Amino acid sequence: MTVYSLGLLLASLAALVQAQRPNRPNDLNITQAQGNAYGCSSKACLENLQTFEALDRPIFGDVPFNYDFYATADNFTKSKPGDLLKLQQQNSTLYDITPGSSLWFIQYTSVGVGGQPVPSTGFILLPYLSEASNKTPLISYAHGTIGTVTACAASSSYNGYDYDSWKLLPPHGFAVVATDFAGLGNNYTTHKYGNPVINSEDVYFAVVAARKAFPNVFTTKWASLGHSQGAGAIWGLEENPRVASNQSGEYMGGVAVAPSARLNDLLTAVPLSEGYGFGPLIVNVFQSLNFSIQPPVLTPEAMKRYPLMNALGLCDNSYAGLNFDLPNHGILKPTPEQNKTIHEAYTKFQDQYGAATGRKGYKDFLVVQSHDDEIVNYTATIKAYDFACKKGNIVHLSVYHNLTHDESMAASASEWLKWLSDRISGGEAILSSSRLAKDLLQLALKSRKTFIVIDGIDECPRDDRREICTFFRNVVDSLPRNTMDEIRCLFVSQDDGIARKDLSMLSTIKITADCNRQELAAFAKIWQIRIEEKFGTFSEQELDIAAVVTARSQGMFIFAKCVLEELFQQPSREALLEEWKADSFPSELDDVFLIREEIIDTGEANRELFALSIAYLCFPEINPKTNASEIEAALVTGVFAFYEYAVATWTLHLLDWLPTAKKDQILDLGEDIEAFIDLHTTDMPSVQVISKPMQDKLKALQILEAYSSLAQAIVWQRKSPRI
Repeated sequence: MTVYSLGLLLASLAALVQAQRPNRPNDLNITQAQGNAYGCSSKACLENLQTFEALDRPIFGDVPFNYDFYATADNFTKSKPGDLLKLQQQNSTLYDITPGSSLWFIQYTSVGVGGQPVPSTGFILLPYLSEASNKTPLISYAHGTIGTVTACAASSSYNGYDYDSWKLLPPHGFAVVATDFAGLGNNYTTHKYGNPVINSEDVYFAVVAARKAFPNVFTTKWASLGHSQGAGAIWGLEENPRVASNQSGEYMGGVAVAPSARLNDLLTAVPLSEGYGFGPLIVNVFQSLNFSIQPPVLTPEAMKRYPLMNALGLCDNSYAGLNFDLPNHGILKPTPEQNKTIHEAYTKFQDQYGAATGRKGYKDFLVVQSHDDEIVNYTATIKAYDFACKKGNIVHLSVYHNLTHDESMAASASEWLKWLSDRISGGEAILSSSRLAKDLLQLALKSRKTFIVIDGIDECPRDDRREICTFFRNVVDSLPRNTMDEIRCLFVSQDDGIARKDLSMLSTIKITADCNRQELAAFAKIWQIRIEEKFGTFSEQELDIAAVVTARSQGMFIFAKCVLEELFQQPSREALLEEWKADSFPSELDDVFLIREEIIDTGEANRELFALSIAYLCFPEINPKTNASEIEAALVTGVFAFYEYAVATWTLHLLDWLPTAKKDQILDLGEDIEAFIDLHTTDMPSVQVISKPMQDKLKALQILEAYSSLAQAIVWQRKSPRI
């Protein structure tokens, strides 16, 4: 009897498996047997697939697929999101990357559906640094559509799936961490295609893992960039509450070029009958989630072929050709009932997993869109932009013309590179010195009878919560007993387990929706009594003030207060009843604050506020060359109290004033405008294009010698709201 060594047997089996697997998963050509099994036995189908598979191969080049690296790490099961699982340096000579840079593959733990940990892969590219002591700014990059199966990992491409995209970053000094997205490369889970919420987790935790891979290499501030599917992920990241924490460093915002943010809007603007190549991808969107509604997208013949995507490793081009020979390219012509199901699925998915659907945005955000994009339709992006802005998120939109979907990334590079650089090198004015912050607070607290409200403390990192609460608690506790009522602090937080524990040192008032409704009703009832004392009693049918105002207020005291005061100020009973009519009575908060031109001269008010703002911004302390110690001294004395308002609104007041501005008024402000321009536009970036509509708005200013510089400053200010 022959006895074989188990170790030798396993080694032989491993070698046999390795010898049998192809250089790349998508090197497999379809066989006749596969064709027969999956409804692709015709000559046309077989030839189409071979043709389109051949188009995929140049995307990846001659670099072998690193099967061992993409296999799930042994330490994954005990890991937590953001943990680094594998780090492997690559031979840079095999890749088309920035000269002098180093390339590393990473596997890390991300978050999937339901908050479950999943492994994800990607790469880190470190640019050459002339000074080893310099820290490198990091950009988390998210690629566009490449496929939905494991064979389609962007990191397995000879150039990291670059199409004049991420490779534009390293020459400008940026390091890049680029996720493959979970399910591409590694096969632990399926890829969740076109899912801004889930995809954003991979973009975020790639940064956390990159910092663990290279401690003290990157600057604290980081930003993000994405195209197409990746741009949707960046929009999802913008609304992901994780970026408000300090786990990843300090997130400064992102750029989304041609973003696929809202599935239903995209497929309404460009239906699958026109974008048929995306049919198999839309099936993945819902199947990969086991979504509650599976919309009928493909014909039965096309659905039979769907498993070939995974079996053959079909990526960017070949999945589009999978059903090329079928009638209507395999896209189902739905019945009215099927249309109803499709619409229900699309809208439900968009609400649950889309971006720009009502979630809070956390940082400034730049959206770049071509008016002539043939894949991500312009109208869908505008709809997402409008929706996000109406929710109060800070989104900047830049529209280009005559660019295809793929061209928009490189063509807009000068803008988004500058935008990213500005955010990481500058960004928002943040009081980063806790010592100075406490000095300012102590100064403010010297004004007795002080009431401080700190809203949103639950959004601060936990250590910061404790420090803030402890500081204010110590201030209050240090007061003599006879003056303890001179300072009151109110912390507003969501009522969750963590906040309850962190704020346990404080007395608590729990406010529920029922409490609010009852208080609103009582508030409205008191006002109804006052109104009836002035105008006489009203029947419920005639004027049920308390009930209607309470219902319309939707929990907002400010709405109720404004409406009730307005009713009380009416000159007569008849005027009050006229205001109460349905076409006059406000239905939402915005309607309450309408400024009537006969009450306020908006033109004159805007002129005065514009003049005040530019005069203030010429104060010596606002000079860009002022040193840090002088700025600290000015902060404590209150010089900067008007700063944020002046910076944010000087252009708004100017543009609102110009339609009614008189020539002599403009000339009177000429010297102030020139002083402002001389002080703040010396280091202004490259010349901005002044659009025809903007030229028309600024026509009245052409009498000024400083017109050209002022026009440039206005356009730049509107793109980047800071001096």
